[in-house]
Amino acid sequence: MPDRRTKKGFFSRLTLGRAIALSIVLHLVAVIGSELTLPDFYTPPDEILNRKQPEHVQRVRIAVAPKPKPVSLGPRFISSAPKIEKSKEPAPKPAEEKSDISPIEADATAASDDSSDSTTAGLATENAVDAGAPIAPAAEPAPAFPVQVRADLELRVNSLTTIAEQHWGMEGFRYSISVNARKFGVKAQLESEGEIDSDGGLRPDKFRMSVNNKVRNSADYRNGALTYGKSSMLKTEIMATPPQDMASLPFHVAVTFNGSPQTIKVTTGKSLYEVRLVLDAEETLKLPVGTLRTLHLRGERYNPEDGSLIAGYEVWLAPDYLNYPVKFIGRTGNGDSVEYRVRRLEIEGKNVLGDPADHILTPADDDIPEWLKNRVKETSGDSTDPIKMEPTTSP
Repeated sequence: MPDRRTKKGFFSRLTLGRAIALSIVLHLVAVIGSELTLPDFYTPPDEILNRKQPEHVQRVRIAVAPKPKPVSLGPRFISSAPKIEKSKEPAPKPAEEKSDISPIEADATAASDDSSDSTTAGLATENAVDAGAPIAPAAEPAPAFPVQVRADLELRVNSLTTIAEQHWGMEGFRYSISVNARKFGVKAQLESEGEIDSDGGLRPDKFRMSVNNKVRNSADYRNGALTYGKSSMLKTEIMATPPQDMASLPFHVAVTFNGSPQTIKVTTGKSLYEVRLVLDAEETLKLPVGTLRTLHLRGERYNPEDGSLIAGYEVWLAPDYLNYPVKFIGRTGNGDSVEYRVRRLEIEGKNVLGDPADHILTPADDDIPEWLKNRVKETSGDSTDPIKMEPTTSP
């Protein structure tokens, strides 16, 4: 009779061994998986389906209505009644002077004049053709930039990914922009307000960068002077024209780019720098939101204070969507890599790209990375300033 206890003990040892082996495998998977852990959601790399030199770059302009002239609504006083003049009898028509030229001679003279005019016109045309002067085609009117734009952006800073909401609004000669993002209980907001200049570009006069509803950096342009920096360390610089800010820059490029290289002054509310952009190519870009025809701009960031030059700036404008910047890649002054791409685009209240019901939830139990804590402390200007975390349910 077989010894069941031995068999049972062997089976128990076998089960324990399998459990240990399974535990080791799961542990390795967890360790390897932690090294390959992606952010909250994975975005496949964008694909360039076609690339060529652009044949034509059509500028997009902001259409603004002229300011109406003020209407005087005050009382009107009449000192005296107007005089009524008696109607005068119409003066007799002067007798027509007889012409010494006969009708035949008059016709001949008119024909001679017509012949002279046609001959002159013919000579002018021949001279133009001989000179090789091209006939200029009728100017194509620039499409008008929308009054309202709302977009959801997939924003990636280093390995941190979240969703940012972007709003553009225009009323008369004024514009307003807001960008809101939330992650790890930290809420960040960019706000820009200003005027639209005579050339159709943006003239920001107020910029705010806030973290958890507290203003960290700001910039105000008034009477030819820019005041910017932290509230405890404000700087003033005389400037003929205001610089763009981090919120207005994409829209300013969208409505002013005409294919020529651009050099644009930009402020973060903390510092001033220049962005230089040149047209690289026309690309058919496959994004998660769809396949789009884009103008690929390459550039660099130059800091005149220390002479530093940061390359790797790239912008993709979508001509079929009024030059809206659907993708951006760049670096901050701290060396952080920044990238965003559009996930949803709404123009004049109509959804034109992406799914309106597509939302990404951010886990509430995420731990804030150390580098992000440092960035928030740097923007506050006080290393002891606590970062108040808030429950986060959505970006």
